[in-house]
Amino acid sequence: MNDVVIHMSDPADSADEALAMALEKACGPDQTAYLLIDASKSPATQCIIETMTDDALCLFDGQAFDDLAAYAPWLVPLTGSGLRVFEWFMEEGWNKDWGLFLIAGQDAKKVKTSLKRSLRVKTEDDKELFFKFYRPSVFNTYLPAMEPEQCAYVLRDLAQVWAEDSDNPQLVHRYAIREGTLRRADLSLTVAEDA
Repeated sequence: MNDVVIHMSDPADSADEALAMALEKACGPDQTAYLLIDASKSPATQCIIETMTDDALCLFDGQAFDDLAAYAPWLVPLTGSGLRVFEWFMEEGWNKDWGLFLIAGQDAKKVKTSLKRSLRVKTEDDKELFFKFYRPSVFNTYLPAMEPEQCAYVLRDLAQVWAEDSDNPQLVHRYAIREGTLRRADLSLTVAEDA
């Protein structure tokens, strides 16, 4: 991984607003920002997401959805009604290891399919386990330790993944694959009074 550079966001009235503006600015013309949220972090998450937007997609399907949707990862496009989920997440889940932000193509179903490939991993003794990569603490720990091909596998079809810093709620780690190498550039969320 590269040496980490820290960029300052555009000043905003709050860290929430600075993050929202930075996500919007990071999206290319054919890209969308998403929230990938771990519903197991709060018992009300699934209900809240489904109440606020019709566009959210659970990464679990079939019987797994029926049995585990309340504990599953959910993908929420941060457009239209999904922006209400962003506001709720920033109030209730930010800096609590609840989820990641993604920059990816506009087809949410394609993004979901890509993310599902990383939900299960095999141990050295061939045991299959769920990999909760969508938790910032897991993502920030495991991704930098992975081999380049493993990083490329996890990040395929994603332009960027943004993860909160567990010690500093105004710092976001941004990951991307560039020229076959994992790159990280941090973003310091600038609040207008801090500028």
